[in-house]
Amino acid sequence: MHKSNSKFKLGFTLAEVLVTLMIIGVVASMTIPGLKKTAEEQSYVTGAQKAYSTLTSATKMVKLKNGHIVTWPLKKKESILNLYKSQMNVTEMPNIASTKYAMSYLNNNSYAPADIFNNTSTFYTADGMLWYIVSSDEKCSTGKDSSLFSDACLSILVDINGPKKPNVIGVDIFAFYITKEAVIPFGTSPKGEQDLSTCSNSSTGFACTTKILSDGKISW
Repeated sequence: MHKSNSKFKLGFTLAEVLVTLMIIGVVASMTIPGLKKTAEEQSYVTGAQKAYSTLTSATKMVKLKNGHIVTWPLKKKESILNLYKSQMNVTEMPNIASTKYAMSYLNNNSYAPADIFNNTSTFYTADGMLWYIVSSDEKCSTGKDSSLFSDACLSILVDINGPKKPNVIGVDIFAFYITKEAVIPFGTSPKGEQDLSTCSNSSTGFACTTKILSDGKISW
């Protein structure tokens, strides 16, 4: 018998390797942006959930130490601010105005209350969240512009990642009412009814607070 002198070719040619790398590059360019967007959106959902939990817990502690909300010093935002700061892990800043950055509604219009970067109405917590006392009313009639109710004592806004973009209401900025009974996300009534009309790219985005908490995702 004669032994065969044929040899098997092992490995890949340079052309085959280059084609494989090109295919991997194309697939990566198609999938990585989507994965990044999904991860970012999930971080907003997690941040909204954490903010709601933090605010609810802090409100309960303020009530335990200071009595029912109607007895709080609701005439002054600064007094309310200090009540909450005493129950939250606050990062003290001598000049919070130096951290000022642009915010917008979901429809891209500017959101810029005059006192939002003021030490008497705003503070940061150690997790990077910015908290803003939007309004405080001793008659507990805040929310008169809402279709759901008008008997909140406070309204509070939180930017879950501070100066980090996008800084858009309904994406990484959320808002809550505090009534005599509970902390309620914008877009929900004390009885659990919902009005999500402002969770739209053509509106303010405030009601997206309710939608992101109930859906656990961003779909707008």
